[in-house]
Order: sequence, then C-alpha cells, then structure tokens
Amino acid sequence: MGYIVENDVITAALTKQLDAMADRIEVLYRSRAVNYTWPAPYPDKEGSSWVQIQLADGQKLHTKLLIGADGQNSMVRSTAGMKTIQWSYNHVAVVATLQLSELTDNNVAWQRFLPTGPIALLPIGTSVGRAYSGTEGPLVAEVVTTQRIPVHYMLIFQVMKVSDTCSSLVWSTSPEHAAELLNMDDENFVDAVNSAFWSSEYHSEFISSANSVLRSIVSLLMPSGTPARQLPPSVSAVGEKSRAAFPLGLGHAPEYVRQRVALIGDAAHRVHPLAGQGVNMGFADVASLLNHLSSAAFDGRDLGSLRHLLAYETERQRQNLPLMAAIDLLKRLYNTKLPPVVLLRTFGLQATNTVTPIKEQIMAFASK
Repeated sequence: MGYIVENDVITAALTKQLDAMADRIEVLYRSRAVNYTWPAPYPDKEGSSWVQIQLADGQKLHTKLLIGADGQNSMVRSTAGMKTIQWSYNHVAVVATLQLSELTDNNVAWQRFLPTGPIALLPIGTSVGRAYSGTEGPLVAEVVTTQRIPVHYMLIFQVMKVSDTCSSLVWSTSPEHAAELLNMDDENFVDAVNSAFWSSEYHSEFISSANSVLRSIVSLLMPSGTPARQLPPSVSAVGEKSRAAFPLGLGHAPEYVRQRVALIGDAAHRVHPLAGQGVNMGFADVASLLNHLSSAAFDGRDLGSLRHLLAYETERQRQNLPLMAAIDLLKRLYNTKLPPVVLLRTFGLQATNTVTPIKEQIMAFASK
C-alpha cells in the first residue's frame, strides 16, 4: 500500500541529489534567516521587485520567489502577513524508537485507539510491500473493546523492513500523561507501551458482545473476508535518547501564496498524525508547486507571479481541505464515549474492511 521511510534516509537522498547538482545549486548550511523584506505590489523605478532575505551573519540574498517550508511556526508566513487558522487538540505525541521482543517479519503497522488517544507502532522500512486483505487488511485486524470506548487494532499496510526488531512509536495522549512517559525510566516506559497495546482494562462486556455479533454478521455476509486474527508484537527496549514529544493540533493558512511567496508543508497546513498523512500532504505540495513552476519557466514567465502560484494554491487546497476535515472528523469520532457511536464506527470499520472495492479506494487515496 505504501512506504515507511526514515527521515534520515530521505535527508540522505536529498543531500546526495544536491551534491550531484553542486555546479548549479549552492547550499548554505548552518545559516539562519532573521528577516525578510517584501517588495511593494507596484514598485517604482528605484524599488526592488525581489524578496530580500537577511541572514544572521549579515549576508543578504535576493529571490523572485521565496518558498516557505519552515514548519508550523513559519517565519515566512508570519512576516508576509499571511494568516493561519489553528486550534490545539490538547494532546501531545510521544515518539520513540523501540526494540521488539521477538524476531518477526516486522512488516505491519499497528494502531490502537485508547481512551486517551491512539498509539501506533510503525516498522522502520524503506521499501514498498503489499496491502493485506480481509481482517488483516488496511483498516481492521481485530476490534478490542474498552468501557464505552472501543479500542481498534489497525493493520495499516505491509512494508519490506530494514530491521526485524526495530519499530517507531507514535503515542497521542494528554500533556500530563506525556510528561509521565518522558520521565519514566526505560523499563517502566517499555511496560507502559506493552500495556497500552495488550491491556484489556476498561473492558465492556456489552460492547464486546455487540461487536462479536457484528463480526459474525460480517463473516456470514462475506465469508472470504475474515482470515485468522493477528496480534501486535511486544516491546523489549527503547532506543537510548530516542524519546521526544510535540503538541498536536490542526492548522491551515487560508492563503498558500502571495506575490513572490508560496507556502508548503506544515507552513501551510497541520494535521493530527493518526492517519499518517501530514508528510504526504507536504510531498504533494512540493510536486504540485514544482509542476506549476516548471510550466511557468517553460513559458518564460516570472516564477514569482501570482498567475501560476494561484493555480498551485487552488489545486492543493482542493486536495488538502477535504483530507484535513476527514482526519479531524476521525479524531473526534474516536474521542466520543457514546455507545451507539462506538458500535456504529466499529461496524463501519469491519464493513469497510470486508467490502473490497471500498477498501481499495481508501488504500489508493491514502497511498497517493
């Protein structure tokens, strides 16, 4: 269905490509921009139509197009006067590198929805694999319930691994719990992770029974769609100094572009990591902007002109906004404690996993 690629691998590939183009591109490492001077909309004869970038060492650069790829607290966006709409989920993502207890194929990404938020275990890999079918498939492997809030294991996709025993952790939880996790010693942290994936705390017999009925109905209607249950691996250790945390929220800039400036990635939009789409949205921004800039360059047009920059903005917002709304809805859906909603979403996931055309559409969309 898709790739799981370490950030270091991506960075190394980009660096290698930049080195291969050293005769055309100069990379300023360890440099920091401290100010931007924007051109007037209609500069006079003495005015500049270029953006000026002032670096911390006093050096000044000029460009006809400044691309803001500087994250959710983008200085490019703020100094350009481009607004952003955002709110906090009052959750924190705790991340770490984990060592698994057993030698396994380690080619399945696991996600479990807890009352405090989702926890995900992602195999560290760089090659594409195949998507699962049936209840091993992209949405649901097995549904485990809690007291009012069901806990879903989600087998997202399969990848060809780099390590049989290394995985990445992303645990969305409350700020208070996140602080506790960061301050735990390694042994207690490992115990907490294993408990989060395996514990049956808050088990509800009512929801469990209802879920069994739903599973039986789905099995009768689609007998080929329910292979054997799989269970998540256990964790034996946490990587030294690999634990970190960052706040979660949703953000969106109504404007991605202005004259001589374009925003990409988290500078333009920010989503909850539960669907794993944040970086994909950023990569899609890059591909779209590159396409429009290439067309402008081919036609001999000004790269900083709003004409093609607005085309980029329109294209990306049409893709990003529905996806952001869906992720936000999914996040809120799994926060509710209402039993009818719990049962409805459980049935929806099982039905989606069983109906192959719907499952394939979701897989195709998520892997774009």
